[in-house]
Amino acid sequence: MTLRFRFSSSDMITTAGVAMRPLEIDDKGGTFERVGQPGITEAFSHHELAEMMRRPDTTYFAGYFDRTTQEAHRNKPVQVISELSEKTARLVIWRKAVCDAFLALEAAGLVKRTQRAYEQAKAQLASVTARLVGEGAAAFAKIRPGQEIKTRKLPGSRTVLQWVRSYQAAGYSALSLIPATHLSGNRTRRWCPKAEALMNQVIEIYADTQRPTKVQSIQETRALFSEENARRTSAGATLLSIPSASSVKRRLDSADPFYVCAKRYGASAAARKFAMSSNGPDVVRPMERVEMDENKLDVMS
Repeated sequence: MTLRFRFSSSDMITTAGVAMRPLEIDDKGGTFERVGQPGITEAFSHHELAEMMRRPDTTYFAGYFDRTTQEAHRNKPVQVISELSEKTARLVIWRKAVCDAFLALEAAGLVKRTQRAYEQAKAQLASVTARLVGEGAAAFAKIRPGQEIKTRKLPGSRTVLQWVRSYQAAGYSALSLIPATHLSGNRTRRWCPKAEALMNQVIEIYADTQRPTKVQSIQETRALFSEENARRTSAGATLLSIPSASSVKRRLDSADPFYVCAKRYGASAAARKFAMSSNGPDVVRPMERVEMDENKLDVMS
Protein backbone atom coordinates (compact mmCIF):
# COMPACT_ATOMS: atom_id res chain seq x y z
CA MET A 1 0.00 0.00 0.00
CA THR A 2 1.38 3.36 -1.04
CA LEU A 3 1.78 5.91 1.74
CA ARG A 4 -0.11 9.15 1.25
CA PHE A 5 1.21 12.36 2.73
CA ARG A 6 -0.93 15.31 3.66
CA PHE A 7 0.61 18.62 2.67
CA SER A 8 -0.59 22.15 3.25
CA SER A 9 0.10 25.15 1.04
CA SER A 10 2.50 26.49 3.69
CA ASP A 11 4.76 23.39 3.66
CA MET A 12 8.03 23.13 1.77
CA ILE A 13 10.03 20.19 0.43
CA THR A 14 13.62 20.30 -0.73
CA THR A 15 14.91 17.42 -2.84
CA ALA A 16 18.17 17.27 -4.79
CA GLY A 17 18.72 20.92 -3.86
CA VAL A 18 15.36 22.07 -5.34
CA ALA A 19 12.81 23.71 -3.03
CA MET A 20 9.11 23.20 -3.80
CA ARG A 21 5.78 24.04 -2.19
CA PRO A 22 2.52 22.11 -2.76
CA LEU A 23 -0.18 23.68 -4.90
CA GLU A 24 -2.75 20.89 -5.04
CA ILE A 25 -3.05 17.40 -3.53
CA ASP A 26 -5.70 14.96 -4.76
CA ASP A 27 -6.31 11.22 -5.01
CA LYS A 28 -3.83 10.84 -7.88
CA GLY A 29 -0.93 12.74 -6.35
CA GLY A 30 0.23 16.29 -5.96
CA THR A 31 1.33 19.31 -7.96
CA PHE A 32 4.26 21.34 -6.61
CA GLU A 33 5.64 24.73 -7.59
CA ARG A 34 9.34 25.59 -7.34
CA VAL A 35 10.11 28.21 -4.73
CA GLY A 36 11.33 31.42 -6.34
CA GLN A 37 10.23 30.27 -9.81
CA PRO A 38 6.50 31.02 -10.14
CA GLY A 39 4.80 28.98 -12.85
CA ILE A 40 7.37 26.16 -12.82
CA THR A 41 5.40 23.17 -11.54
CA GLU A 42 5.95 19.44 -11.26
CA ALA A 43 3.39 16.69 -10.72
CA PHE A 44 4.07 13.56 -8.67
CA SER A 45 1.98 10.49 -7.98
CA HIS A 46 1.54 9.31 -4.39
CA HIS A 47 3.99 6.49 -5.11
CA GLU A 48 6.58 8.95 -6.43
CA LEU A 49 6.05 11.19 -3.40
CA ALA A 50 6.56 8.23 -1.07
CA GLU A 51 9.79 7.28 -2.83
CA MET A 52 10.98 10.91 -2.80
CA MET A 53 10.34 11.28 0.94
CA ARG A 54 12.51 8.22 1.62
CA ARG A 55 15.50 9.70 -0.21
CA PRO A 56 18.31 11.04 1.99
CA ASP A 57 18.49 14.31 0.03
CA THR A 58 14.83 15.13 0.73
CA THR A 59 13.83 17.34 3.67
CA TYR A 60 10.28 18.19 4.68
CA PHE A 61 9.54 21.51 6.43
CA ALA A 62 6.01 21.52 7.87
CA GLY A 63 4.42 24.98 7.84
CA TYR A 64 7.61 26.58 6.53
CA PHE A 65 5.77 29.56 5.00
CA ASP A 66 3.58 30.22 8.05
CA ARG A 67 4.19 33.59 9.61
CA THR A 68 4.98 32.09 13.02
CA THR A 69 7.52 29.73 11.46
CA GLN A 70 9.16 32.57 9.56
CA GLU A 71 9.44 34.53 12.78
CA ALA A 72 11.18 31.53 14.34
CA HIS A 73 13.58 31.26 11.38
CA ARG A 74 14.50 34.94 11.52
CA ASN A 75 18.10 35.40 12.66
CA LYS A 76 18.41 31.65 13.32
CA PRO A 77 21.58 29.87 12.13
CA VAL A 78 19.86 26.67 10.89
CA GLN A 79 16.58 25.52 9.40
CA VAL A 80 16.29 22.22 11.30
CA ILE A 81 17.61 21.07 14.67
CA SER A 82 19.59 18.22 13.11
CA GLU A 83 21.93 20.79 11.52
CA LEU A 84 23.15 21.87 14.96
CA SER A 85 26.07 20.32 16.76
CA GLU A 86 25.17 17.40 19.02
CA LYS A 87 25.83 19.42 22.17
CA THR A 88 23.63 22.34 21.08
CA ALA A 89 20.91 20.06 19.70
CA ARG A 90 20.63 18.24 23.05
CA LEU A 91 20.31 21.57 24.84
CA VAL A 92 17.55 22.73 22.47
CA ILE A 93 15.64 19.44 22.83
CA TRP A 94 15.91 19.71 26.62
CA ARG A 95 14.55 23.27 26.52
CA LYS A 96 11.67 22.04 24.36
CA ALA A 97 10.96 19.31 26.92
CA VAL A 98 10.87 21.94 29.66
CA CYS A 99 8.35 24.00 27.68
CA ASP A 100 6.20 20.97 26.83
CA ALA A 101 6.25 19.86 30.47
CA PHE A 102 5.28 23.34 31.68
CA LEU A 103 2.41 23.60 29.20
CA ALA A 104 1.16 20.13 30.15
CA LEU A 105 1.17 20.99 33.86
CA GLU A 106 -0.45 24.34 33.13
CA ALA A 107 -3.25 22.65 31.18
CA ALA A 108 -3.80 20.31 34.13
CA GLY A 109 -4.02 23.29 36.50
CA LEU A 110 -0.88 22.28 38.42
CA VAL A 111 1.19 25.39 37.68
CA LYS A 112 0.61 29.04 36.86
CA ARG A 113 2.81 31.67 35.25
CA THR A 114 3.94 33.23 38.48
CA GLN A 115 7.18 32.89 40.36
CA ARG A 116 5.52 31.46 43.46
CA ALA A 117 3.53 28.84 41.56
CA TYR A 118 6.61 27.92 39.54
CA GLU A 119 8.71 27.33 42.66
CA GLN A 120 5.98 25.15 44.15
CA ALA A 121 5.72 22.99 41.01
CA LYS A 122 9.43 22.99 40.19
CA ALA A 123 10.08 19.44 41.43
CA GLN A 124 7.15 18.06 39.43
CA LEU A 125 8.23 20.06 36.39
CA ALA A 126 11.73 18.57 36.63
CA SER A 127 10.25 15.05 36.85
CA VAL A 128 8.04 15.50 33.77
CA THR A 129 10.91 17.11 31.86
CA ALA A 130 13.21 14.18 32.65
CA ARG A 131 10.56 11.75 31.39
CA LEU A 132 10.07 13.66 28.15
CA VAL A 133 13.82 13.88 27.55
CA GLY A 134 14.25 10.17 28.24
CA GLU A 135 11.61 9.33 25.64
CA GLY A 136 12.90 11.73 23.00
CA ALA A 137 15.91 12.34 20.79
CA ALA A 138 17.98 13.69 23.67
CA ALA A 139 17.73 10.45 25.63
CA PHE A 140 20.95 9.09 27.07
CA ALA A 141 22.51 5.92 25.70
CA LYS A 142 21.93 2.68 27.59
CA ILE A 143 23.15 3.27 31.13
CA ARG A 144 24.73 0.48 33.14
CA PRO A 145 23.62 -0.05 36.74
CA GLY A 146 25.55 2.20 39.07
CA GLN A 147 26.77 4.47 36.27
CA GLU A 148 26.58 8.21 36.91
CA ILE A 149 23.83 10.09 35.04
CA LYS A 150 24.12 13.81 34.41
CA THR A 151 20.94 15.87 34.55
CA ARG A 152 20.28 19.54 33.84
CA LYS A 153 19.14 21.88 36.59
CA LEU A 154 16.02 23.87 35.85
CA PRO A 155 16.57 27.65 35.62
CA GLY A 156 14.51 30.25 37.39
CA SER A 157 10.90 31.11 36.63
CA ARG A 158 11.81 34.18 34.57
CA THR A 159 13.94 32.16 32.15
CA VAL A 160 11.46 29.29 31.78
CA LEU A 161 8.52 31.62 31.22
CA GLN A 162 10.53 33.46 28.57
CA TRP A 163 11.23 30.12 26.84
CA VAL A 164 7.53 29.22 26.96
CA ARG A 165 6.44 32.56 25.49
CA SER A 166 8.99 32.34 22.66
CA TYR A 167 8.04 28.72 22.04
CA GLN A 168 4.35 29.56 21.71
CA ALA A 169 4.92 32.71 19.65
CA ALA A 170 6.96 30.66 17.15
CA GLY A 171 4.17 28.13 16.66
CA TYR A 172 5.77 25.61 19.05
CA SER A 173 8.93 25.47 16.96
CA ALA A 174 12.09 24.32 18.74
CA LEU A 175 14.08 26.75 16.58
CA SER A 176 12.97 29.54 18.91
CA LEU A 177 14.88 27.84 21.74
CA ILE A 178 18.30 27.89 20.08
CA PRO A 179 20.70 29.77 22.39
CA ALA A 180 21.50 33.30 21.28
CA THR A 181 25.20 32.50 21.82
CA HIS A 182 25.19 29.75 19.15
CA LEU A 183 28.11 30.40 16.78
CA SER A 184 28.58 33.78 18.41
CA GLY A 185 31.48 35.99 17.40
CA ASN A 186 32.55 38.22 14.55
CA ARG A 187 31.85 36.28 11.36
CA THR A 188 32.19 39.20 8.95
CA ARG A 189 34.62 38.89 6.06
CA ARG A 190 38.06 39.99 7.15
CA TRP A 191 39.71 40.08 3.74
CA CYS A 192 38.47 41.75 0.58
CA PRO A 193 37.95 39.58 -2.55
CA LYS A 194 41.36 40.54 -3.93
CA ALA A 195 43.09 39.61 -0.69
CA GLU A 196 41.17 36.32 -0.60
CA ALA A 197 42.36 35.51 -4.12
CA LEU A 198 45.97 36.22 -3.17
CA MET A 199 45.63 34.15 0.01
CA ASN A 200 44.42 31.17 -2.04
CA GLN A 201 47.54 31.37 -4.20
CA VAL A 202 49.51 29.68 -1.41
CA ILE A 203 47.78 26.42 -2.27
CA GLU A 204 48.76 26.60 -5.94
CA ILE A 205 52.31 27.66 -5.07
CA TYR A 206 52.76 24.74 -2.68
CA ALA A 207 50.99 22.26 -4.99
CA ASP A 208 53.72 22.42 -7.61
CA THR A 209 55.87 19.73 -9.22
CA GLN A 210 58.98 21.53 -7.88
CA ARG A 211 57.68 20.68 -4.37
CA PRO A 212 58.54 23.85 -2.48
CA THR A 213 58.38 23.77 1.30
CA LYS A 214 55.52 25.30 3.21
CA VAL A 215 57.78 28.05 4.50
CA GLN A 216 58.83 28.97 0.95
CA SER A 217 55.19 28.94 -0.23
CA ILE A 218 54.08 31.17 2.62
CA GLN A 219 56.90 33.65 2.00
CA GLU A 220 56.12 33.77 -1.72
CA THR A 221 52.43 34.34 -1.01
CA ARG A 222 53.13 37.25 1.32
CA ALA A 223 55.45 38.66 -1.34
CA LEU A 224 52.47 38.75 -3.71
CA PHE A 225 50.76 41.12 -1.28
CA SER A 226 53.82 43.39 -1.24
CA GLU A 227 53.89 43.47 -5.04
CA GLU A 228 50.17 44.26 -5.20
CA ASN A 229 50.57 47.06 -2.65
CA ALA A 230 53.44 48.51 -4.66
CA ARG A 231 51.16 48.71 -7.71
CA ARG A 232 48.38 50.23 -5.59
CA THR A 233 50.76 52.84 -4.18
CA SER A 234 51.71 54.04 -7.66
CA ALA A 235 48.01 54.11 -8.64
CA GLY A 236 46.92 55.87 -5.46
CA ALA A 237 44.61 53.03 -4.47
CA THR A 238 43.89 51.63 -0.99
CA LEU A 239 46.55 49.21 0.26
CA LEU A 240 45.80 45.64 1.21
CA SER A 241 46.44 44.32 4.70
CA ILE A 242 49.25 41.78 4.54
CA PRO A 243 48.24 38.60 6.39
CA SER A 244 50.54 37.04 8.93
CA ALA A 245 52.47 33.88 8.19
CA SER A 246 50.20 31.92 10.53
CA SER A 247 47.09 33.10 8.64
CA VAL A 248 48.58 32.00 5.33
CA LYS A 249 49.58 28.66 6.87
CA ARG A 250 46.01 28.06 8.06
CA ARG A 251 44.76 28.70 4.54
CA LEU A 252 47.32 26.21 3.20
CA ASP A 253 46.34 23.62 5.80
CA SER A 254 42.72 23.87 4.67
CA ALA A 255 43.58 22.66 1.15
CA ASP A 256 42.36 19.28 -0.09
CA PRO A 257 45.23 16.85 0.69
CA PHE A 258 44.43 14.67 -2.34
CA TYR A 259 44.62 17.68 -4.68
CA VAL A 260 47.92 18.83 -3.18
CA CYS A 261 49.44 15.34 -3.38
CA ALA A 262 48.25 14.86 -6.96
CA LYS A 263 49.79 18.16 -8.06
CA ARG A 264 53.09 17.55 -6.26
CA TYR A 265 53.61 13.83 -6.93
CA GLY A 266 51.12 12.90 -9.66
CA ALA A 267 47.61 11.49 -9.75
CA SER A 268 48.73 7.85 -9.54
CA ALA A 269 50.78 8.51 -6.40
CA ALA A 270 47.86 10.34 -4.82
CA ALA A 271 45.51 7.48 -5.71
CA ARG A 272 47.83 4.99 -4.03
CA LYS A 273 48.26 7.15 -0.94
CA PHE A 274 44.57 7.82 -0.43
CA ALA A 275 43.27 4.44 -1.58
CA MET A 276 40.49 3.07 0.59
CA SER A 277 41.26 -0.14 2.42
CA SER A 278 39.46 -2.31 4.95
CA ASN A 279 39.69 -5.68 6.67
CA GLY A 280 36.83 -7.15 4.67
CA PRO A 281 33.46 -8.36 5.96
CA ASP A 282 33.31 -8.82 9.72
CA VAL A 283 31.46 -12.14 10.04
CA VAL A 284 31.66 -15.02 12.54
CA ARG A 285 29.44 -17.74 11.08
CA PRO A 286 28.62 -19.21 7.62
CA MET A 287 25.80 -17.55 5.67
CA GLU A 288 25.91 -14.47 7.92
CA ARG A 289 26.85 -12.46 4.84
CA VAL A 290 25.74 -13.50 1.35
CA GLU A 291 26.84 -11.64 -1.78
CA MET A 292 25.32 -12.20 -5.21
CA ASP A 293 26.44 -11.31 -8.70
CA GLU A 294 25.22 -12.00 -12.23
CA ASN A 295 26.44 -15.65 -12.25
CA LYS A 296 23.63 -18.24 -12.20
CA LEU A 297 24.32 -21.10 -9.79
CA ASP A 298 22.28 -23.89 -8.33
CA VAL A 299 20.82 -23.06 -4.91
CA MET A 300 22.73 -25.94 -3.32
CA SER A 301 25.98 -24.40 -4.54
